Amino acid sequence: MNLGRQFDLPQPGWPVLCTRVEQILTGQSSFLAASAAIERHAQRLASRLLAASPAAVREGGNTEDFVEVDVESLQWTHPRSVGVEQVALAAMGWLGLPEILSQLGFNGIQQAVASLAGGPYGRSGE
Repeated sequence: MNLGRQFDLPQPGWPVLCTRVEQILTGQSSFLAASAAIERHAQRLASRLLAASPAAVREGGNTEDFVEVDVESLQWTHPRSVGVEQVALAAMGWLGLPEILSQLGFNGIQQAVASLAGGPYGRSGE
Protein backbone atom coordinates (compact mmCIF):
# COMPACT_ATOMS: atom_id res chain seq x y z
CA MET A 1 0.00 0.00 0.00
CA ASN A 2 1.37 3.38 -1.00
CA LEU A 3 1.17 5.79 1.92
CA GLY A 4 1.74 8.80 -0.36
CA ARG A 5 4.08 11.76 -0.14
CA GLN A 6 1.91 13.56 2.42
CA PHE A 7 2.15 10.77 5.02
CA ASP A 8 2.93 12.77 8.16
CA LEU A 9 3.90 10.01 10.61
CA PRO A 10 7.69 9.97 11.27
CA GLN A 11 9.44 6.76 10.22
CA PRO A 12 10.27 5.62 13.80
CA GLY A 13 6.50 5.24 14.40
CA TRP A 14 5.96 2.95 11.40
CA PRO A 15 6.58 -0.37 13.23
CA VAL A 16 4.02 0.59 15.90
CA LEU A 17 1.61 1.60 13.13
CA CYS A 18 2.05 -1.74 11.35
CA THR A 19 1.47 -3.65 14.57
CA ARG A 20 -1.67 -1.65 15.33
CA VAL A 21 -3.06 -2.17 11.79
CA GLU A 22 -2.50 -5.92 12.18
CA GLN A 23 -4.27 -5.87 15.56
CA ILE A 24 -7.27 -4.08 14.05
CA LEU A 25 -7.46 -6.49 11.11
CA THR A 26 -7.26 -9.58 13.32
CA GLY A 27 -9.63 -8.28 16.00
CA GLN A 28 -7.00 -7.99 18.72
CA SER A 29 -6.91 -5.31 21.35
CA SER A 30 -3.75 -3.58 22.46
CA PHE A 31 -2.52 -3.65 26.05
CA LEU A 32 -0.79 -0.31 25.59
CA ALA A 33 -2.71 2.43 23.81
CA ALA A 34 -1.11 3.87 20.70
CA SER A 35 -0.77 7.61 20.27
CA ALA A 36 -3.73 9.45 18.77
CA ALA A 37 -1.83 9.99 15.49
CA ILE A 38 -0.91 6.31 15.17
CA GLU A 39 -4.45 5.19 16.04
CA ARG A 40 -5.92 7.59 13.47
CA HIS A 41 -3.56 6.33 10.75
CA ALA A 42 -4.08 2.69 11.75
CA GLN A 43 -7.87 2.96 11.58
CA ARG A 44 -7.69 4.64 8.18
CA LEU A 45 -5.21 2.12 6.76
CA ALA A 46 -7.12 -0.89 8.09
CA SER A 47 -10.29 0.46 6.49
CA ARG A 48 -8.47 0.89 3.17
CA LEU A 49 -7.06 -2.64 3.35
CA LEU A 50 -10.48 -4.11 4.11
CA ALA A 51 -12.07 -2.21 1.25
CA ALA A 52 -9.31 -3.20 -1.19
CA SER A 53 -9.17 -6.92 -0.38
CA PRO A 54 -11.59 -8.12 2.30
CA ALA A 55 -11.09 -11.81 1.42
CA ALA A 56 -7.32 -11.64 1.86
CA VAL A 57 -7.67 -9.91 5.21
CA ARG A 58 -10.23 -12.48 6.39
CA GLU A 59 -7.88 -15.35 5.43
CA GLY A 60 -5.08 -13.83 7.49
CA GLY A 61 -7.27 -13.08 10.48
CA ASN A 62 -9.46 -16.18 10.20
CA THR A 63 -12.54 -14.11 10.99
CA GLU A 64 -14.96 -16.48 9.22
CA ASP A 65 -14.82 -19.19 11.91
CA PHE A 66 -17.10 -18.20 14.77
CA VAL A 67 -18.15 -20.42 17.66
CA GLU A 68 -20.89 -19.61 20.14
CA VAL A 69 -19.90 -20.06 23.79
CA ASP A 70 -22.09 -19.90 26.87
CA VAL A 71 -19.87 -17.79 29.12
CA GLU A 72 -21.99 -18.59 32.17
CA SER A 73 -20.98 -22.25 31.89
CA LEU A 74 -17.21 -21.65 31.78
CA GLN A 75 -15.14 -22.83 34.72
CA TRP A 76 -11.48 -22.30 35.60
CA THR A 77 -9.55 -25.53 35.84
CA HIS A 78 -5.83 -25.27 36.54
CA PRO A 79 -5.55 -21.53 35.83
CA ARG A 80 -2.04 -20.40 34.96
CA SER A 81 -0.30 -17.06 35.04
CA VAL A 82 0.52 -15.83 31.58
CA GLY A 83 1.32 -12.17 31.15
CA VAL A 84 -1.01 -9.68 32.77
CA GLU A 85 -0.21 -11.03 36.19
CA GLN A 86 3.51 -10.66 35.52
CA VAL A 87 3.00 -7.03 34.52
CA ALA A 88 1.04 -6.40 37.72
CA LEU A 89 3.72 -8.05 39.86
CA ALA A 90 6.42 -6.01 38.13
CA ALA A 91 4.45 -2.81 38.73
CA MET A 92 4.04 -3.68 42.41
CA GLY A 93 7.81 -4.20 42.58
CA TRP A 94 8.50 -0.85 40.91
CA LEU A 95 6.18 0.83 43.40
CA GLY A 96 8.03 -0.80 46.30
CA LEU A 97 5.01 -2.74 47.58
CA PRO A 98 7.08 -5.69 48.93
CA GLU A 99 9.21 -3.31 51.02
CA ILE A 100 6.11 -1.48 52.30
CA LEU A 101 4.48 -4.78 53.30
CA SER A 102 7.69 -5.87 55.06
CA GLN A 103 7.79 -2.59 56.97
CA LEU A 104 4.20 -3.21 58.04
CA GLY A 105 5.22 -6.59 59.46
CA PHE A 106 3.85 -8.88 56.75
CA ASN A 107 5.66 -12.23 56.47
CA GLY A 108 6.31 -13.95 53.10
CA ILE A 109 2.98 -15.80 53.01
CA GLN A 110 1.02 -12.70 53.97
CA GLN A 111 2.81 -10.70 51.26
CA ALA A 112 1.93 -13.34 48.66
CA VAL A 113 -1.71 -13.29 49.72
CA ALA A 114 -1.80 -9.48 49.66
CA SER A 115 -0.35 -9.50 46.13
CA LEU A 116 -3.13 -11.80 44.91
CA ALA A 117 -6.01 -10.39 46.96
CA GLY A 118 -7.04 -7.83 44.34
CA GLY A 119 -6.94 -10.27 41.41
CA PRO A 120 -9.68 -12.52 40.05
CA TYR A 121 -8.39 -15.57 41.95
CA GLY A 122 -8.12 -13.91 45.34
CA ARG A 123 -11.59 -12.44 45.78
CA SER A 124 -13.63 -14.17 48.41
CA GLY A 125 -16.73 -15.97 47.25
CA GLU A 126 -15.36 -16.87 43.82
